[in-house]
Amino acid sequence: MPQSPAVRRTERGSFHATRLVVCLVLPLAFGWARAAAATESAAAVQRGFAIYKSALVRHDGARAAATVSGNSLAYYDRMRQLALSAPKDELEQLEGTERMLVLGMRHQASRDLLEAATPAELVAYAVSSGLVSDLSVATTELGPVSIQGERARAWVVVDGQPTRSVLQFVLEDAVWKFDLEFAMEASSGLIAALSEQLGVSENDVIFELLARGSGLAVGPEIWVPLRLR
Repeated sequence: MPQSPAVRRTERGSFHATRLVVCLVLPLAFGWARAAAATESAAAVQRGFAIYKSALVRHDGARAAATVSGNSLAYYDRMRQLALSAPKDELEQLEGTERMLVLGMRHQASRDLLEAATPAELVAYAVSSGLVSDLSVATTELGPVSIQGERARAWVVVDGQPTRSVLQFVLEDAVWKFDLEFAMEASSGLIAALSEQLGVSENDVIFELLARGSGLAVGPEIWVPLRLR
């Protein structure tokens, strides 16, 4: 039996109403899902940092090495090569914090260790021996987290106060890992600032920090590549 005009109008009205509800509800549902995923990812970044922080405070090198990103391991491998082979003039071209890391490897690690260790073992050694400083990490927390694909950045909060510093994390195998290479880049300028403040050379600052950290005097032999000793 043909539908009356009134029935057809009612059906059209119901269809339009249903479509309107779908148009309104679906974006809200998708938006809620995205917000929930972002919240969970931010929480996962926070957990990743908490594990790294705990390992650093405890000087648990193996644990710390398992929490850092692949590019961090590759970075330490490059620093190892410099410690083994780079002459003084090449090292003095490095930014201060990077130069201190390389010289610290020469100062505290043996040639055999640097020749044979995997990048993860190098990071583990650096954490265990204090080459990666834990001086401020105990009072450091993460503030707001921003996620872009497989990279996340978080503002640093120290003693409850927001800072202008940022840390980066990389998503690898569904785990957010700490980006040590980015942290090193972010710390550039610290040695230069100390040098200016104290009125001494950057190398003097580095030598003093290495000596204090290791309890061992730093001599001129530190400039000799380990492969030439």
